[in-house]
Amino acid sequence: MLNLLLADRIDPNNPSVNLPTCTSTSVDNCIPNTSFETLFGTGIKVVLITVAVAAFIGIVYSGLMMITSGGDATKFALAKKNLLYAVIGIIVVILAFFIISLAYGFAGSL
Repeated sequence: MLNLLLADRIDPNNPSVNLPTCTSTSVDNCIPNTSFETLFGTGIKVVLITVAVAAFIGIVYSGLMMITSGGDATKFALAKKNLLYAVIGIIVVILAFFIISLAYGFAGSL
């Protein structure tokens, strides 16, 4: 799944999905020719990856909270609740990725 998130599609016959090119001869004045589709896709990838990393950190943190609870039922319950929220976050990220991919597929076929 990570390959799907990070892979850039490059098709020489379709300039809307190519890497940005510079039309200026000066490097200082070079503004890449990026389409809205490319910018939106990159933004979605960054948000999904950031949320997935945050959820993974939440899972690790919850595990550490469980280990260090020392038999205290309230601390263990709090860690369990945090773990549940982190797992729900991962599920939401995966579902969001598939919904966005599905919508992109439908929009691309129009």
